[in-house]
Amino acid sequence: MKATGLYEVKPWFVRRLTWIDDGPGPVAIHPNTLTAGGVVASAGVGAALALGGVLHAPLLWLIPAPLVLARLTLNALDGAVARRTGAARPFGTVLNEAGDRAETPWLSGRRVRRSGRAGIRSRGRRLPV
Repeated sequence: MKATGLYEVKPWFVRRLTWIDDGPGPVAIHPNTLTAGGVVASAGVGAALALGGVLHAPLLWLIPAPLVLARLTLNALDGAVARRTGAARPFGTVLNEAGDRAETPWLSGRRVRRSGRAGIRSRGRRLPV
């Protein structure tokens, strides 16, 4: 069985979301708003994971599953909506990538430390800021 990565699954997932993107009538949601919603969902995942441990409330660990699905959906839709509406801009690409970088530590519940050099260290790799 071939291992499938996230970026190999993404086109399939985006095709399944066309009913949202092509919804009835015009939808006035800017793609950057979708990106920001994904960041907020990821922060909620991190908060639920952390609070579940700190408060010894494992029921809070049920919250991340729907938030991760929301985050993946919003992350897939932002680019599709931007291309469909003609709102795709280089700044939107940068914002999307910055959101992905900010979301990663929240989704994993891990802390990212600031290094002495310009950049952030995550899992032993230096990520540019």
